[in-house]
Amino acid sequence: MDVLQDGFWILAAVAVLADVRPIAGWDRRHKGSTVFLSICFCFGILLVWGLGPALVVQAIANLLGCLRARLSRRETALVLVRNTGGLAAADAVLWATGVGTLRRPEGFDGSTAGAVVLAIGAALLVSYGILLLADRLATGRPWRTTFTRGLGLNILASASLFLVSTVVVAEPRGWAFAVLLLPVVGMVELAYLLERQTRALRRDTLTRVLSRRGLEDVVTRLLGRDEAKSDPTEFAFLLFQGSRLRDVRESYGRRVGDQLVIEVARRLQAAVGTDDAVGRVEGNEFGIVLPGRHDADTAVRVARETVASLGRPAVVAGVPFDIRGTVGVALAPEHGDDLTTLLRHADAAASTAAGAGRPAEVFAPMPVSDRASRLAILRDLNAALDNRPEGGTITFAYQPQVDVATGDLASVEALLRWRHPQRGAVDTGTIVEVAEPTALMGRITQRAVEEVTAQLRRWNEEGRPIAAAVNISVRDLSGDAFVEHLLRTVGAAGLARGQLTVEVTEGELISEGEQVDRAVARITDAGIGLAVDDFGSGFSSLQHLRRLPLTELKVDKSLVSQVADRRVDRALLRSVIEMAETLEMRVVAEGVEDARVHQVLADLGCPVGQGWYYGRPGSAADISARLDAEHIRHAAPIPRTPGHHH
Repeated sequence: MDVLQDGFWILAAVAVLADVRPIAGWDRRHKGSTVFLSICFCFGILLVWGLGPALVVQAIANLLGCLRARLSRRETALVLVRNTGGLAAADAVLWATGVGTLRRPEGFDGSTAGAVVLAIGAALLVSYGILLLADRLATGRPWRTTFTRGLGLNILASASLFLVSTVVVAEPRGWAFAVLLLPVVGMVELAYLLERQTRALRRDTLTRVLSRRGLEDVVTRLLGRDEAKSDPTEFAFLLFQGSRLRDVRESYGRRVGDQLVIEVARRLQAAVGTDDAVGRVEGNEFGIVLPGRHDADTAVRVARETVASLGRPAVVAGVPFDIRGTVGVALAPEHGDDLTTLLRHADAAASTAAGAGRPAEVFAPMPVSDRASRLAILRDLNAALDNRPEGGTITFAYQPQVDVATGDLASVEALLRWRHPQRGAVDTGTIVEVAEPTALMGRITQRAVEEVTAQLRRWNEEGRPIAAAVNISVRDLSGDAFVEHLLRTVGAAGLARGQLTVEVTEGELISEGEQVDRAVARITDAGIGLAVDDFGSGFSSLQHLRRLPLTELKVDKSLVSQVADRRVDRALLRSVIEMAETLEMRVVAEGVEDARVHQVLADLGCPVGQGWYYGRPGSAADISARLDAEHIRHAAPIPRTPGHHH
């Protein structure tokens, strides 16, 4: 019996040590589901020494583990009740099957395997039955929902620990079985290492608030689309834009700019509740998620309070700096069911607020589903194109396209902006949806060509030559009128070859016939670039790409955004870049939103990138200032026009 006594004390000590680092359960917000490694060794004690010693050791180990995991009293009580109930159920099965307590030096053997497996099943049934009941009482979730929240993996982990206990007690002599603690603890440490790395990716390295990825995780969970399939929750999304922060960084350097960004993050966290999430979207923009506060009035009130918290200047290096900005509000899921859509709509609302001189504004979607609304939008759009005040103003913003290798501005894309006196900033998608079937679409395209060409001419005259792209519709290429207007306008402006590129969506361009082919040939013969937009979003035909005299491929963001995480996307993008290089086409990767994607593009040799990481759409003056800052002067290179290929 000395062997059994020594074995008990060693096993008890190992059980207590095992719970120093518990494993999070199926729901991190429900810590009563935490898995403790001591269950493995305590079930072994139950098999050889009986229920009483097993319960004592289990309670001591669990109490220490709960203290280490900082569980509340209620959560600690749930852990103790669950594990006590599980061990008691296992013991009852062992006695009912005639096995009872083994109490012999040779420990567990094959003759009792069936009874032990039944005992393990009973322990799992009772333990997780108690957990499910507690979850039901605490949250009111349906049983079916709870079972789909990752509970199966939790049960599998516990069942594995129970089964390992049979190996532990098969040789209860001295320190032989204590060695099993090493691989078990090693697996736990590996799990914690992976968890720490994941947490690091969810945090912004400068401000320590959530990163964009962290915000995306929060939004995904609130929408009920995470792995645990959380209950959907309505929420408000706030986008703070600190336009002055960018000016400070450019004027006073990165160190001062970083200190101000850190201060903004600190004040935003202090301005919202403990249940709200604050994250840095990019440079001078922060996102705030307000769970449960879905009504517009509450969201706007919080947004105004947030802006007010930034009203006091921030002092850096003894100098007070203004850090105020505007906030756009989008409501989920009403205004979007993913972070990208919410950001776009909140950005539109922030632009409306800035234009109206207000601290905050809620996104107002355009009601375009009924005929009367669509006709009203068309009338107002027609008035705007005629420059009548009741229609508002049509302008163009310019998004940077950056040389991936050097970070210098390579070119810009012109983006349509329509601000209506009542509707505010009108979403570009709404404009295209309503105008596409009408003659107004042609007028919009002509307006774009005229204004962008005039702006390119002004940049040339100022000694800031740069290339630009403008979007057109395939309908514009179906007749001669647009092509004549395009060639005449570009010729009158005296632009260099390749300085203007027209972009056509991939699906439209490759599905058209001879008329479009002739129009495309005339355009490229005149030295105007031709780009396929959203390349990779549809079913591309290499035959069509070979047939058309393209000068540029714009790779769709759906293929670019995940290249840092998906090996398949990297391989596809590498193939596109190599193919385009062979065909003498320039590649522009769209949707670059973080440094990881940028680095992959650089490693793959992608020449040009476009996205929020490189810069948001700005005015022509913003582009001029950036060109000046990069010292691109009189001899700035214009991207050459690749030769035609057939």
